[in-house]
Amino acid sequence: STVWPRGLPTREVEHLTVQIADPYDALCVGIGANQSREVAAAEAIQLIGGFSDPHFAIKHAPALKAFLNDVGEFDGAYGPRLRPQYNALVDRLKSDADTRQAVLSIWRPADLLRESSKDYPCTLVLGFAVRRDKLNLSVVMRSNDVNWGFKNDVFQFTQLQCSIADILGVEAGVYRHTAFAMHLYGRDVEWAFNL
Repeated sequence: STVWPRGLPTREVEHLTVQIADPYDALCVGIGANQSREVAAAEAIQLIGGFSDPHFAIKHAPALKAFLNDVGEFDGAYGPRLRPQYNALVDRLKSDADTRQAVLSIWRPADLLRESSKDYPCTLVLGFAVRRDKLNLSVVMRSNDVNWGFKNDVFQFTQLQCSIADILGVEAGVYRHTAFAMHLYGRDVEWAFNL
């Protein structure tokens, strides 16, 4: 269907799930994927490292400058939101390999209460589970842009999955990526139809 969030014509599919069997090979290349390896690596490094360096990010993706707040930071940067949770996540998985409580939260109640921002986080939660001696990851997004966000999100989250699996001494298993709204902005429709 077509919707108009923020006045932008957008094609949207509701509640879409993509499953990737091999998270070790999740960099989207070829078929005109418009994937910047530098941007993908920059986002993965900051996510896994638990930090946000706007200058580093903008150096590799100048378009990101449009999402900075008045003090030159990203309101929704994932790294700083996840860093305080990493040790507890690993401890939970080590103490109970069958736990269903290994969840990292990105979206915060304050995001809903903030009246305006150039950078609301698109990702809600990341749920980890060790099953059959492999670390599976399920990511839930409130919104995901097919052309710009999806490819980098899949890469950065599978890199985190592989890193946590390595810490636990297991292999990375299945990666599942669910978006409440998977979408394509009108400006990118031609790109999609030319793949």
